[in-house]
Amino acid sequence: MARLGIELGARTLRGVRLEGWYRTRARTVEIEWDREHPAEAVAALRQHLGPAPRIALARTHIWNEASEAMRAAVETAAKAAEDFNALVDCWGGNVVVDDPKLLNAKRPVAPIDLADNIKCPILGLFGNDDENPNKDQVNRLEAVLKKLGKNYSFHRYDGAGHAFFNASRVAYRAEQAADGWSKVFDFFHKHLG
Repeated sequence: MARLGIELGARTLRGVRLEGWYRTRARTVEIEWDREHPAEAVAALRQHLGPAPRIALARTHIWNEASEAMRAAVETAAKAAEDFNALVDCWGGNVVVDDPKLLNAKRPVAPIDLADNIKCPILGLFGNDDENPNKDQVNRLEAVLKKLGKNYSFHRYDGAGHAFFNASRVAYRAEQAADGWSKVFDFFHKHLG
């Protein structure tokens, strides 16, 4: 069975079509997208990569536009809820906004305020030494998801900060990243078939 994964950037979507679990074949394509029309972007990726009955959205890297990318990830999952079967958030900063000055015309609401619209299961991986999101923000995000009755699973790692999956950064933590990737693949296997 083919699965389609999407990594969300501030201006681009990267789609990966996977076939097989153990001897995986992959095709990738990257397209520019309009955050106001996420369903069109998903349709374009499906057109380029072929049909897939299940689809996942992942936000696993930090960009200069990190808050925009995370907001876009949550909004995309909310607006195109019927298109996604799984959502992965690895250390997503600025999901909880403590300083109202961070909200503006491009970002009128905090992503946490859109959580009610997410219909798919959520996996969250966070470093306990991260400052964005910090432990309190992760706790508040988890409390909101629990209150809303969302299907979610959060995992927190001691000795890990922001971007601990990124092997090219000082923040990389091999043991925590390996465990996190195992959880991501198990999550995808469970929800994508």
